[in-house]
Amino acid sequence: MNEREKKEQRSLPPCPNPQCSQSRVVRNGSHRGRPRYCCRTCKTYFGETQGTPMYDLKTPAAKVAQALLVVMRRGSLRAAEEITGHTYETISAWLKRAAAHAEALTQVLASDVHLSQVEIDEFWSFVQKKRGQLASRTLTLTQTIKHRDEHGRLLSVEICAMLGTTMEPTGTVHVERLNGALRDRLNALTRKTHAFAKRDATFDALVGLQLFDHNFHRAHRALRLPGGDDRHRYHHRSPAMALGLTDHLWSFHELLTTRVPITP
Repeated sequence: MNEREKKEQRSLPPCPNPQCSQSRVVRNGSHRGRPRYCCRTCKTYFGETQGTPMYDLKTPAAKVAQALLVVMRRGSLRAAEEITGHTYETISAWLKRAAAHAEALTQVLASDVHLSQVEIDEFWSFVQKKRGQLASRTLTLTQTIKHRDEHGRLLSVEICAMLGTTMEPTGTVHVERLNGALRDRLNALTRKTHAFAKRDATFDALVGLQLFDHNFHRAHRALRLPGGDDRHRYHHRSPAMALGLTDHLWSFHELLTTRVPITP
């Protein structure tokens, strides 16, 4: 492969086939105005949206990203319908596609992350049910009990080990803050709201996509670093950037156009 062919290969999308030994992609016409490609190594034919939520969709990715942004910024599906002009059912289908893709991306990007502590809030009944299957030598489970008086004022906080030994530090501060952020950002999770999710699949998609937005899209003030130049006082980071999973803040457009599996 000469230098000209190598330069052209860098401008073309990689082969989506994970079993392909060497990606040699060439253009192969177009379909409905969108380019098609072919890998000469594994004879795989694909389009530019293969392996993304935009596959087989006619709507541009920018408009789909706008609709998802309205829903993720405390807007309901009906509000996104009024703002974008797309139907409620269409936006719901986009939401489920994007949430499934976000979960797949998270599994690929965070596959090498090893956790030492996991905070669980309001899932005690589920953990208690599975308690017999847990290995107490490798897992520690603590419970935080808050004692209050008859007026609701906090008197004391008791931390006890329900499985294994007590660890330091203990508490559910981070997961409770995450739950508060979800309620603040998703209209469907607001207390006493009329915009609640009507189906389990819609609820799971809303929460799943909001978690990806929280970890990859949003810059967290507590994670910022001092800037290295005079133009920027701080270097803003997301939780994914702090863990080294990515080097920049993602956008919904990037989420919709990134393939799975990710090829280097």
